[in-house]
Amino acid sequence: MSIRQRLYPSPEQAAALEMHCSHARFVFNVGLEQRKMWHPFKRHTFKITAASQMRELTEAREAFPWLAEGSSAVQQGALRDLDRAYRNWWSKPSKFRHPTFRSKNERQGFIIRTLKVQRLNRKWALVSIPKAGKIKFRLSRPWADVAAAKSARVTLSKSGQWHVSITTHPAPFNRTTTGKMVGIDRGIKQTFSTSDGVHARIPTLTKTERDKFLALERRLSRQVPGSARREVTKLKLNRLRDKLRNRQNDWIEKATTSLVIDHDLIALEALNTVNMARRAPARPDPDNAGGFLPNGAGAKAHRNRGIYAACWGKFARRISDKAATTPEHHRTQVILVNPSYTSITCNECKHISKENRESQAVFHCKGCGHKAHADTNAGRNILDRAHDKLPLDGRSTDASATHWAQRQA
Repeated sequence: MSIRQRLYPSPEQAAALEMHCSHARFVFNVGLEQRKMWHPFKRHTFKITAASQMRELTEAREAFPWLAEGSSAVQQGALRDLDRAYRNWWSKPSKFRHPTFRSKNERQGFIIRTLKVQRLNRKWALVSIPKAGKIKFRLSRPWADVAAAKSARVTLSKSGQWHVSITTHPAPFNRTTTGKMVGIDRGIKQTFSTSDGVHARIPTLTKTERDKFLALERRLSRQVPGSARREVTKLKLNRLRDKLRNRQNDWIEKATTSLVIDHDLIALEALNTVNMARRAPARPDPDNAGGFLPNGAGAKAHRNRGIYAACWGKFARRISDKAATTPEHHRTQVILVNPSYTSITCNECKHISKENRESQAVFHCKGCGHKAHADTNAGRNILDRAHDKLPLDGRSTDASATHWAQRQA
């Protein structure tokens, strides 16, 4: 777990941090290029490892004074990042991709392995960074969590803000058994709807902010690439993006914390958001060589933007992460269920039909006449499927017994 705090360096300290970022990027890219050149079938006299590259880094620091001006710990940390990226790719190629070169146009950062922090007061603290000294950062988490950390990563966002992400163990949730169970249906219009009838929507930019964002995008499209004015426009756009990202992350953290504390079981759909947000495939026209038929790409693109804006993946991941840290005797259980037909199945008679869902919000069963909010009905179906996956002895709990009795009534 990482505790991300805002850094406030002086201009001289910011220059030192930028030097560390450039050195870490350079060392990472050189190390990656060296590994790409090596192949086990080319009969090399030695094998490239993190240890061998660190020895060569020492020689490079002696040969290049500009590299020696930086911190060896920061540069060695870049090589450790490269080695970890390769190990992740080797162990799980389906999850991790091959390491790629770092660009100066992406978010910059470096790692601190020997972390020293000092508390100033309730809101501020200091972190020691090589070659930069002690830098103030905003303290927004309990000091015990920050003081126990041993390493951190300093990053520079595209909007020009510095942050320090302090690595620490996740704090356990102090919760007790409530006997409540909930099924959650994720959507675009409503970010999530529960089986209890609660609907919530993730915050977005205000109308004034959206108008400003669109005006900046139009201005950016007319400016010359590489010009100073274009860089200023990009900085303003990134600041609005950071504001939206912070606003949404805050909402997700608060919403998921409330759900985990209040419920003993949370049922979610096992959604593959990556596949759901893929581009619409092209449809070649058999009667016109080189031509294509309409494939609904515009509507699909609009839906994909809605899926990404709703942050389905991050919402489900934070629920799972927080549920795993709940006390053993008061554990919140998260169950993933098959999402097929949950939105068009009647929760009362189990009749499945597309006509059951008259609109985004209205559900009217054509079999039994049951009426309900469409998202609430889907949440109840999700909860029923999760309950069916529980073992028989799981129905002895208070929440399961109550839900089972309601189903049989």
